[in-house]
Amino acid sequence: MDIWSRVLTCVRMENATPVGPPTAPHLDANVVELATAGAAIYGPRWKARMADFLTVDRRTIARWLKGHPRVPEAVVRTLRRAVNGAGTRDEWIVGAGHRGAREYLVHTRAPRFIARLVALDGAAPQAVDAGADIDSGVVRRCKGGAEMLCEFGWLDPPPRDRELRALLDRAEGALDDYQQQLAA
Repeated sequence: MDIWSRVLTCVRMENATPVGPPTAPHLDANVVELATAGAAIYGPRWKARMADFLTVDRRTIARWLKGHPRVPEAVVRTLRRAVNGAGTRDEWIVGAGHRGAREYLVHTRAPRFIARLVALDGAAPQAVDAGADIDSGVVRRCKGGAEMLCEFGWLDPPPRDRELRALLDRAEGALDDYQQQLAA
């Protein structure tokens, strides 16, 4: 289930009526941010843990979700910092999967994603790991064509064209930095 489905499920359960897409005019943006952050950080049973994190009564979370009173801006800022790390965590994480069989690049700030890093065999874009999907979705050749980012899993809505290219440029820069650190 994607994040918006989880958010809308939480809001529907709270309001007991269908609310439509997150851009619906009757759905307050702060309610969407509260539910989005709760679902992203804590999963489907997020309200009690969110209340503990914000040091508020659990009924306050329920009232905010109904829109009475409105979610305070200070709470929204706190949630944004929690979701985006507010500089307290690395923006990029490069690591290996279980048993080191696969490498991944993780972007920890919005728009968050997990992408697989695969080595390419020669000049032709053919993955060394035959199981890698380098033909569909978002793909990006890196390191002079020796590696490719593929199999992107988006945790937030993916950016559009120009923003996506800029993000992928930054991702490639993060991989270059990582390789330089390993070489040092």
